[in-house]
Amino acid sequence: MEGQQERIGEIEPVGGQPSRNSGQTGLEPEEYRIDIFEISHRNWIESLRTAEESTRSQSQWPRIPKVPQMLRGTQDFKKFYEPRLISIGPYHHGKPHLHAGEIIKRLCARKFLADSEQDMDALYTKIQSNIEAVRTCYDMISTNKYDDEKLARMMLLDGCFLLQFFCGRAGNLRKKKSRRRVKEEMGGPVAHGRKAKNEAFRNTKELKVAGIHLQPSGTSFLRDVSFNSYFFYGCLNLPPIIVDDFTKPKFLNIVAYEMCPDAPDDYAVTSYVCFLYELIDHADDVKELRSKHILYNCLGSDEDVAKFSTRSAMAWSPWTIIAFIAAVLILLLTGFQTYFAFPAKSK
Repeated sequence: MEGQQERIGEIEPVGGQPSRNSGQTGLEPEEYRIDIFEISHRNWIESLRTAEESTRSQSQWPRIPKVPQMLRGTQDFKKFYEPRLISIGPYHHGKPHLHAGEIIKRLCARKFLADSEQDMDALYTKIQSNIEAVRTCYDMISTNKYDDEKLARMMLLDGCFLLQFFCGRAGNLRKKKSRRRVKEEMGGPVAHGRKAKNEAFRNTKELKVAGIHLQPSGTSFLRDVSFNSYFFYGCLNLPPIIVDDFTKPKFLNIVAYEMCPDAPDDYAVTSYVCFLYELIDHADDVKELRSKHILYNCLGSDEDVAKFSTRSAMAWSPWTIIAFIAAVLILLLTGFQTYFAFPAKSK
C-alpha cells in the first residue's frame, strides 16, 4: 500500500498544480476530480458549438457520399448500388470480384497517358499535394484505411481511367450519331428551371382524352418539362429518354445521392421519376410515349417498361408515406399556432 501511495504521489495534476502527497499545499482530491470534469464538460459543449461550423466547411467541397443507411435494406440493394466489374474510389476498392476491373483500369489509364502526353509523375505530385481535399470528398472511415500515397495512386488510376472512358464514348458518338446520343446526354448538366408544384398528374391515356398532346422537348435535360395551353387543347413537352438495363440503377443511385445531407435540396431526379410513375400505368401509356418519340424502349416489350416504372416508384413508396405524415404534422402545427395566436374571448 505504501508503495502504491508513493507512485500516486509522483503524478502531478493538470495545470502544474502540486499534488497532495508532495508535501505542498494543493487541490483536494475531490476538487481535482471536479476540475477534470469541468474541463471535459467544457470541451464537449465547445464541440457542439463548432459542429455546425465544421459541417459548413466540409460542404464547401463536392462530396461523393455513400448510399444512405435507410436505403441499404431495400430489395436488390447489391444489384443496383454495388459495382459488378469496375469500382471508382475507395468505397469498394480491393474487393475480390473487382480484380479483373483493376486490370482494365490500368490498360485504359496507360492509353490515356500515352494519347494525352501527360507526365504521370507530375499528375501524381499534384494529386498528392491536394490529398487532404480529396479525403473531404469521401466518407472519412473509408479513406482512413489508406495512407496518402495509396490514396493518391488510387485517384490517379481512377481519374485517368474515367477520362479515357469519357473520351472513348465521345469519339463513338461523333462517329455513329445515332439515338445513343440521347442516352449519353442524359448525364449532362440539368437545366435550371422553376420548381414544380405539388399537383397530381394523369397517365398519358387520360391526358389524351382531356385534349393534351405530348411532344418531345428540344433537349434531353430532365427539367426540360413544359406545358403550353391553347384555346381548345394543350401541349405537354417532355425530354426524350431511353429505357434499358442501365436506367433503373442510374436513377436509383442518383435518388440515393439526392437523399444525402450534402446534396442539393431540389430533388430533381426524384421528382422526374415520380412524374414518370404518374404518366405510365399500362403498356398503352408506353406505346403512346414511343409513338411521340419521347420514350425509346430498349428493355423489351411495353409491358416490361410499364412494370419497370411501377416497381421503380414502389421502391420509394415508404418515403412518400413519410412525406405525407410530415405534411400532415406541419398542417396541424400551423393550425394550432393560428388558434393560439388569437386572444382569448372575455367571458
